[in-house]
Amino acid sequence: GAASSRSTATSGRCRRPPLASGGGDALLRRADSIMKWLSRPKAWPATETAIRAAVGDNAVTSKALRWLLKQKRGLRRAGTGGRPDPYVYMIAG
Repeated sequence: GAASSRSTATSGRCRRPPLASGGGDALLRRADSIMKWLSRPKAWPATETAIRAAVGDNAVTSKALRWLLKQKRGLRRAGTGGRPDPYVYMIAG
């Protein structure tokens, strides 16, 4: 119908991941999985490698991590990045 013919482009108003960069639904589901995994009891700060091993070893996981950091949804990153001091991700708070 005519109700669905409106444009859905929101140019920054809505904080959803762009669909062209890895699929919005997959990215949101992976972001949710990452937050749940890092929120589990006795969780410790984890490297991206450990997170990918736990929730899915592919580019969607990496994109979801970066997206979560930009959204300021409680994910924090420490470290300088690189072999001697890799980034570690944790729930802020």
